[in-house]
Order: sequence, then C-alpha cells, then structure tokens
Amino acid sequence: MEKVLNSSALRFPNACIEIKTNHLQYYRYLKSYFKDIEDGGCKDFDIEVEAYWESSKSLWKEHLLKLKTNSDFLQIGGNTFVNNRRIITVRKIMRKIKVVYDFSFYNKKIQLKVFILNKPVKNFIKYRLMSSNEEEIFFELTYPLLYYPLFWFLENMHGMYTLHASVVTYKGKAVVLCGLEGIGKTSLALSLLESGGKFISDNLIFYDKEYVYPCYELVRINKSDGIDKWQNKINRVDSLNGCKGFYRINPGDAINKVKPGIFIFPCFSSSFKEELLSLEDTVGKAVDLSRIPPEIGNYSEYHTLYNILLSLRNPSDLRYSTLADLLKGTKIYRIGMCKSSGLNSNAQRVKEIISNT
Repeated sequence: MEKVLNSSALRFPNACIEIKTNHLQYYRYLKSYFKDIEDGGCKDFDIEVEAYWESSKSLWKEHLLKLKTNSDFLQIGGNTFVNNRRIITVRKIMRKIKVVYDFSFYNKKIQLKVFILNKPVKNFIKYRLMSSNEEEIFFELTYPLLYYPLFWFLENMHGMYTLHASVVTYKGKAVVLCGLEGIGKTSLALSLLESGGKFISDNLIFYDKEYVYPCYELVRINKSDGIDKWQNKINRVDSLNGCKGFYRINPGDAINKVKPGIFIFPCFSSSFKEELLSLEDTVGKAVDLSRIPPEIGNYSEYHTLYNILLSLRNPSDLRYSTLADLLKGTKIYRIGMCKSSGLNSNAQRVKEIISNT
C-alpha cells in the first residue's frame, strides 16, 4: 500500500472536510464522485479525515493493543475506548470490513483517523481477476468516513439536519420530494427539470430553520432503467461502476440554498390522488421516513457514539422542531401516482399542482 498521503478537500454548506488517504484508488474514487473536490487539502478545515489501508494485520491490531494498556483511556466495551474528547472503536462496514475508528473533537473541529485492514492477495483476486467493483466498497465506506462526521458536525455546530429527499426548482418554486428509495423521487425530479429549473440535490438534503441545502450526491439510476429520456439532462460518470449508474446533472450550476415552496410525499396508488397535509402530519413523517434508508439509518449508531464525548442527550429531537419552523407556510402534499398511467402522465399532473399552488 502507498506510503504517500494524497490530500483533497470538500466544501459543503457551513463545513469544509480535508481528506487524506494512502489508498490511491480511493483517492481517485473521491475525485470522480465529487465534482468540486479540491486537490491539496485546505487550511480552514472543520473536519479532518485520514484513511489508512494497512497490509499488516498485526499493525492493524496494534492500535487497539496500545489502548488496552494505556491508563489515559477508559474501556467501555470489548473494542471501544474513550478519553475526554476522543473515542476509539472497531466498526464493521457492510458486515465484513473491520475498521479501527479514531474520532476526536477539540476546539469545534473533528479529527477522524480510520485504519482499514488491506488484504492485497484477496483484493487482487476479487477486484482484478474476478472483475468485482471496488467502487461499491468505497461507496459504503464514504458514509462513515465523510458523511457521518459531517452530519454530526452540522447538527451540533449549525443546527442543520438531514432528510432523505430530492430538491428541484420548477417555475421558480423549490419543490422538496421526500420518501423512501424506489418511490420515484429522482425520476419525478428529472421530469420537473425544465428550462430555467435547477436540480439542487438528489437523495440527501440538509435543512435548518430557514433553508434547504444540497448534499452534492450524484444522481443514481438503476442500470435496468432506461435513461434515454434523460440524455439531455444528465451525464454519466463513466469512471464509476456499480449496481447503479452514477450521473451528474447537465448543466451543473450550483445553488447553495433555497427556501422550500412545496413539500411532497410521493407514493404509488391505484389512481392519481392529491391530499393536502397539515404541518403536524408532516414533520414526524418526514423525519421518521428519513431514518429508514441505510444512508441515514446507519448514522444513528455513529452519532450515539459521538454524543458520548459531549454528554449530549437526545439532540436529534431538535430535528423535528427545526423542520416545523422551516415548513411554516409551505404547502404540503401527499401525491399518489398510478404506475399504470406512466411517468409522463403522473409528472404532468404534479406540474399542474405545483403551478396552481
């Protein structure tokens, strides 16, 4: 494994992440996945992440063995240690990749070191001879390495929370589409994307009491789905492979924040249905639905660990009141779409609802 640390930086709303890794392939993956990633890191980082792939199992275990004899650390679990503003534990990614996870929080900055056991022979057979996609491993690792520290930082430093939703502007109105995977958020958002409109964020968004912010996730579309109808709206990222295709919006003009004009829960039903919802009906449903998909659902394990460092109690409860403040005065709909009617027909009726709101 490479000894050199390759550095880069990612800027999100209210946070800058500096990433260093000795794995050249992971560095290249990040460069492909994030369009605006910067080479060379950043001096003003809020979150510093160092990801090390280590070929020696004894060296990998050494990080834990040192802790077990270190009187400065308190062992609170089989492989979990705490010391003031630092917690070190072993996590298992995708139920098979063990990593040593060293998280600390000082002076309002997060520092994270992750040590991953690299198996050169096994990886060569799997990713070279058997042509498996290492990108799928990188995709899963990026959540605990980058996104979960970011989620926690935004929650505790800026009062910003995460929703499983897509956002697009249509006729000057910011439309939030909130729901589970497979309900058609991305397809509906692309259908609403017309001249002058902007696809602000797909799959994940951040919000505070005033605005919705993009998470800069790539658009993901199943390879089995026809993409011909989107050719003039998206561009495939050819360097990334997986069970889904990865795409960037074309053009990719960035919008940093928007005030939501309409909030929609898309669903499928036997016929097209439109139901206006109250704010009380919406807040709990949106937050709780967002906890089901693994992108956010798996985060609960990590933010509970981080909260130990600050003795925080139920900070996530604020996500409900924050969303309620954000959506005051916003029209909220549950829209049932009939699959047999086809995407174009359903999208046209959604456009009519938005235009008449």
